[in-house]
Amino acid sequence: ALAIRIKLRGEEDLDTARSLHNMGSLLNAMGDYAAARPLYEQAFSIRKKVRGAAHLDTSNSLNGLGSLLYAMRDATAARPFLDQALEIRRKVLGDEHPVTARSFGNLGIVLDSLGDYAAAEPLVRRGLEINRRNMELTFSAQAEREQLRMVKSLRRSLDHYLSLTPRAGGNGDRAYREMLVWKGAVFAQQREQRLAWSRPELAKQFVELQNVSSRLATLAFAV
Repeated sequence: ALAIRIKLRGEEDLDTARSLHNMGSLLNAMGDYAAARPLYEQAFSIRKKVRGAAHLDTSNSLNGLGSLLYAMRDATAARPFLDQALEIRRKVLGDEHPVTARSFGNLGIVLDSLGDYAAAEPLVRRGLEINRRNMELTFSAQAEREQLRMVKSLRRSLDHYLSLTPRAGGNGDRAYREMLVWKGAVFAQQREQRLAWSRPELAKQFVELQNVSSRLATLAFAV
């Protein structure tokens, strides 16, 4: 795919940049960091030149480079890339978007590894709170199996927060409450649904709520 795009589009085209980034991500996942880095850097150079320094595509390259450097055990070098990626995503997507939540979490992980627990804790907590709100938003439009799958996919942000809190001298009560909220999230939603369906006067409103929630969830997760 990369070879075809370079031939048809040229070496400075956005489609070529996408293939370069994808190939870099594959090599990163395979642990071939030395081969992944120049591909990420080339994709970043193209995107920055064509899209500009503050575009979402550019932030994706910054995030990729930061994640790669962290995997290479160079957290100090990774930090400015992840800082920039978060800044762009907050401006473009806002503070409540799932992609922004991942950026908060990624930067928190790097600061945690650098021993800056006090700076890492609010970032990890912020990512966790965004994930929880988006989870609650989408639950109204999901079946129980989908709800359980989503809880599992987002669990890593909770696990990191719980492990980081004592090192950051954080509030144990707050951590405990977060754990309880996540633990009972699916049960609470299923109980509300059963209650609504058991009362005919609420059923129509509940269907309308599900439809609106579904549209909001689609907007929230759209990049």
